[in-house]
This record gives sequence, C-alpha cells and structure tokens, in this order.
Amino acid sequence: MEIDIIIDIITSCLINRVNGKEYDTEYKLSDIITESKDRELKNKGWKFDWSAPYNVGKDGIYLGVGAHLFAIACKESWDNENEGYVQFTAKNNLIEHNKETLRAKQIDWHNMYIDSYGAIALIHKYFKEI
Repeated sequence: MEIDIIIDIITSCLINRVNGKEYDTEYKLSDIITESKDRELKNKGWKFDWSAPYNVGKDGIYLGVGAHLFAIACKESWDNENEGYVQFTAKNNLIEHNKETLRAKQIDWHNMYIDSYGAIALIHKYFKEI
C-alpha cells in the first residue's frame, strides 16, 4: 500500500488550520484490526486505518497530522527494539518531500525508510516526555 500523506508541517502539536489553536495529542494503540473492521473503516472514508477523513489532504482540519503519525510509528518501532526504523512505500510525487521533511531515505523506486537518526528527531519533536 502506498502512503499518500503530505507532511505539511513538523510541529510539536497539532494546529487547527482555521483558527491556529494548538492541541496536544495523545494516542492509544488499538487491538488488531480485523478484516471486517478494516472494511468498515474504509467505507467511512478512513485511510490506512488510522487517518480520519476530515484530516486527509491539504484541506484537512489540522496541520501536523502526517508527521505525527510517522512519529508514532517510529516510537513504536523504538519501543519494540527496532531502533526506530520504519519502512513505507511512497507515491512518486512525494519521495523528495519525504526526504526533506521526514529525513527518509530511498531504498528503490518507491520504498523508503526512516532510520534511527530520523526517528529520534521525530520522536523528540512529538513526545515531550522523552
């Protein structure tokens, strides 16, 4: 599955695009998503089982969502002794953007990864307790 997230801003919180108000965020890992739950979420417009439809694209309600989701993935990787590495498949038009914003590195045409250095930067930006 290609990840089609534009990293609009790297910030330590989410920012309401309309009024500029900042929101601290928290997350909780859910149970394994079953095939039926997956279909249900996709029918409601969710992308990748974790991106709400009102936050998709350049007109999403909040700025900073995409980078925050990658920070969570890097933190989970780190907490599970994988040194923060996260691999993903990027759309062609986002490869250079991901290199610049996420410090992602290119493996081949579409596959990219965030290494320990990029992971640490994202983790420290989004998780104040670390």
